[in-house]
Amino acid sequence: MKEISLALGGGGVRGIAHIGVIQALNALGFKIKAVAGTSAGGIIGGLFASGKSIEEIVDFIHTAMQNRKKFARRKQDQPSLLGLEGFEEDLEAFLGKVRIEDLAVKFATTAVDVNSGQEIIFCRGGLKDAIRATIAVPGIFPAFSFGSYELVDGAILDPVPVRLARWLAPKVPVLAVCLTPKEDQWANVSPLKLPASTGIPMPILETLSHIRYARAFQIFTTSMDITSRMLTELRLKVDQPEILIRPEVYQTGILDDVNPNDMIKKGAEAVENNIDQLNRSFYPLSRFLKKKPIVEIPGIPIP
Repeated sequence: MKEISLALGGGGVRGIAHIGVIQALNALGFKIKAVAGTSAGGIIGGLFASGKSIEEIVDFIHTAMQNRKKFARRKQDQPSLLGLEGFEEDLEAFLGKVRIEDLAVKFATTAVDVNSGQEIIFCRGGLKDAIRATIAVPGIFPAFSFGSYELVDGAILDPVPVRLARWLAPKVPVLAVCLTPKEDQWANVSPLKLPASTGIPMPILETLSHIRYARAFQIFTTSMDITSRMLTELRLKVDQPEILIRPEVYQTGILDDVNPNDMIKKGAEAVENNIDQLNRSFYPLSRFLKKKPIVEIPGIPIP
């Protein structure tokens, strides 16, 4: 059986496509030896690494998306546009006290400490904490306090964690799943929109979206998204995954209401469309010509 390590990138609800990627790889007979995930990739990667079946993960996603409190804020939350109260409750009920070091598959995820600007790696400790930290999109969701750290979305520094996937399993090819398109398709990327499920009545949401401060925030978030896309391309060029696939989900906004089955299908199609690339990564000459992999942990591990 061919072994592979996954680097799952961020992208909000687009990340549901990662389920389809994993499903297709399993069907093709690939063994996933390790998973490194950032943001949405941290959610799906962590759930898979915990030993949950694809069916269980899909059921969890459906439940979490239908939770009316999924974006509710708690009083103690740090400043942010939305909260994660409902999602955290669902996550705790689904995972319990599972620890990363006890997972069925090697797993790690990334976050960024806003105080030091350093990348923090969750490769041990509570899985729920690791997932909560990596999905804290700055300004959108509250930062996650963990010891002396104030943690936000790991995609700030590493949108698709190839080096981390290689560190977890240095002797196998890395398949990177990027949820943003190539540069020539950026004009088609869907902008950030507030979801209808925030609990704010739609007429008020529409009014808010037209006031000056809301427009300024939208320009800022769009600019940051462009920067993130360019960082993604630069990191992929530097880190050089053996296989790179891009599910066609970029026309979906990161907070859009979606049909999970559509996203899963697009993830599976991306694998099926790149079977030749997958198989070539296992050719002996390809492995011989590959430069020595980076095996140092790319950030600061959680103590």
